[in-house]
Amino acid sequence: MGRFTGILGILAVLVAAWLGSTDRKAIRWRTVYWGLGLQFAFAFLVLRFSYGQAFMASAGQVVQNMLAATTAGTKILFGELGLPNAGVFGDVLAKNGHPNAGSIFAFQVLPTIIFI
Repeated sequence: MGRFTGILGILAVLVAAWLGSTDRKAIRWRTVYWGLGLQFAFAFLVLRFSYGQAFMASAGQVVQNMLAATTAGTKILFGELGLPNAGVFGDVLAKNGHPNAGSIFAFQVLPTIIFI
């Protein structure tokens, strides 16, 4: 059953989208099938071949480099507010038992979303 968890998740998302649709006749099933086909093709390449794994690892490294550049730019632009667990807000959350909290949404998450 553990092997089919991902497939059940995909089906659950598709059913939820279909149920939440206001115009179910306007759904382009060809587009949905293409998306599912690409999903399974990528999964097959990554799970079966080492070059698929290497490609995904290199793509992940590109994303990590972009996030590092975003963090550096945020530090330059916002100073201490751009650092994790920084400022008064970070101190308050750290004192209340939230060791990983304190990231300020406006100064850390939004620049990442805007940049990427």
